[in-house]
Amino acid sequence: MMQSKMMYVYVFVGTLVLAEITMMLLAMVKPEIFERKRTMADNPNVAAVQKPVHDATHALLPDSASAAEKTAVNPDGKNDESFALTQKSDSIDMLLSELEVSKKRIAELDSKSRPAMTPTAMNDSAKTKDRKMLVKMLEAMSPENAARIVESFQDPDAKAILMGIKARQAGKILSAMNVERASKLMR
Repeated sequence: MMQSKMMYVYVFVGTLVLAEITMMLLAMVKPEIFERKRTMADNPNVAAVQKPVHDATHALLPDSASAAEKTAVNPDGKNDESFALTQKSDSIDMLLSELEVSKKRIAELDSKSRPAMTPTAMNDSAKTKDRKMLVKMLEAMSPENAARIVESFQDPDAKAILMGIKARQAGKILSAMNVERASKLMR
């Protein structure tokens, strides 16, 4: 139950990270999408409501000013679109490396949250499953036939099987068994 809830948390966090990266990339490629257009600038009420919004995507970008990106200046002092593209490419590479680190961290947390089943635990669960199936079969048999089968088991196993059987059926099986063995199992 807890594992399935943790998986939902991981999926949710991963989705948020991917959405944030997508928003950052979109803001870098098409910054005009995030800018509000001013209409009716003469009306002070409308102008006050439509101030430019500085959201988290713009704050997280390293060099994310739309005007600055359009007029990026390379070290030689010339306006150059390829220089702006190089800056965007570097930013994308940085974001992708951060995404990889986040994925590794999520995988690490996921592996820590899942309890590891040891071979003995798996073996015990298989024994329990087999024992439950055997109990069901013995309950369906006649008490005489079930008694012969239970008598062939060692005492601890026979006792565990009888404890799993319904009381009325277990009583019938014990009454069909050898008296000494039945009394030994009832202790």
